[in-house]
Amino acid sequence: MNYKLEGKRVSAMYISEYLITGTVVSSSVKYDGEVSHSVKLEKGIVSPKLGFKYDAGDQVNVRHYQIQKILSI
Repeated sequence: MNYKLEGKRVSAMYISEYLITGTVVSSSVKYDGEVSHSVKLEKGIVSPKLGFKYDAGDQVNVRHYQIQKILSI
């Protein structure tokens, strides 16, 4: 499986609760060997319960297993 997803448009589950769509800006391997991706959001997300707000264009980090689908090749 290819873990380098830079430039790909993906859908992913952010903190296992929010389905997000965006473009992968960078992919990296963490110290524990897990792959993480920084995703630039197409649409903002808000969680009053958890107390955060991200606007479209902001970047969030997701782990590779949270990627649901690669939308562009």
